[in-house]
Amino acid sequence: MSSTLILKAMQGPLCGTLASMLLYGVICMQVFYYVNNYASSDRHALKWLVSSDCSQISEAHSHRE
Repeated sequence: MSSTLILKAMQGPLCGTLASMLLYGVICMQVFYYVNNYASSDRHALKWLVSSDCSQISEAHSHRE
C-alpha cells in the first residue's frame, strides 16, 4: 500500500522532469539548426542574442535545486 502512495507522489516530478528534458532537447536542436543554416549570414547582434539565450537556458536547466 505504501508503494502505491510513493508511486503516486513521484508521478508529478517525473512528468515535469521528462517534459523539461524534451523542451530542452527541442531548443538545442533549434539552435543547432540555426547555427548550421543561418548564422553565417546574420548580424553579430542576432548571433549574440541566440548564444546568450542558449547559455541562459543551459544554466537554468543544469543548476536545479
